[in-house]
Amino acid sequence: MCTECNGRLNTFLEGPARLVIRKLVPRSLNHEWPTITAEEAAAVGKWLLKVCLLWGHPEADDDNPHVARGPDIGRFKFIEPEWLAWMRDCVDPPDAFTVYVSRRDPLSGCVPWTGVVHSIELPSFMMAGDIKERFMKREVGVFGLDATIVWHPGWPIENPLVTEGRAAVLWPNPTAIDFAALGEVRDGEISIVVSDDNQAAT
Repeated sequence: MCTECNGRLNTFLEGPARLVIRKLVPRSLNHEWPTITAEEAAAVGKWLLKVCLLWGHPEADDDNPHVARGPDIGRFKFIEPEWLAWMRDCVDPPDAFTVYVSRRDPLSGCVPWTGVVHSIELPSFMMAGDIKERFMKREVGVFGLDATIVWHPGWPIENPLVTEGRAAVLWPNPTAIDFAALGEVRDGEISIVVSDDNQAAT
């Protein structure tokens, strides 16, 4: 990334999110989860979008060569122009993105989840006339928090964990979030799956 673009992203995305992330990240077992404002929720949501989208970019590089070549990076097979244009133009992301956030249960990854799995299935793409709208999902963990971003243009999603008050939406339509009131979510409780490329909706 050139110096000019890096500077714009720092001002537009990194700066507004930095203090909020510091409030959210647990630093001890006695961490007090804060309530964040709608403006702060938007800042974190846009920052998480930037991290996920640029981390998965096919041409992304990392200072650590082992990270850059790691098999688990999960580079995108395709990049839609709308995913990046908002960052270049320093405007809000499209509403076709949804950013979910939940608190991670400390047992996640240690004890397999054996309860009910909430499943959300999305097609790989949707045809709107001659326009092919692709779908995408990506997940990232940030110190006690799990975030999932979904690109689902024209396809509403109902997340049962949000309905239960155990996950929140950072984007679109951000609202104030009381993280202390969110119940912890175990790894494997919810599965958002984007079908393979030969499955589509019209």
